[in-house]
Amino acid sequence: MKKLVSLLVLSFAFVLTACGDGSGKAFEGKWQNTEIKESQLEIKPNGKHYLVVYTHPASFLVRGRPPKIENIPAVIQDGILKMTDNEYAWAFTIDDKTGQMVGESGTYKKIE
Repeated sequence: MKKLVSLLVLSFAFVLTACGDGSGKAFEGKWQNTEIKESQLEIKPNGKHYLVVYTHPASFLVRGRPPKIENIPAVIQDGILKMTDNEYAWAFTIDDKTGQMVGESGTYKKIE
């Protein structure tokens, strides 16, 4: 009987952990690219999903242009922020050691 109760308690704890949506909180806020300071991401809740406001130089080759601002829908699945627009797809995770957000397109540090 004790084994059954222990099994039920562990199962219930697992279900509660799996259902939590706290993994998205770590992504929320403003992030700045560690190499290209003009490249920033602001991640905010948007209903059940997220909205990423992506500010970046209009052209990485031409200086003096105003920054470009894009709104990109995103979801968080299994601790991974996934963003897609008409041309690209990005995926980011949070590095547990540094607290930085890392992905193929760069590394971002939290600024707010």
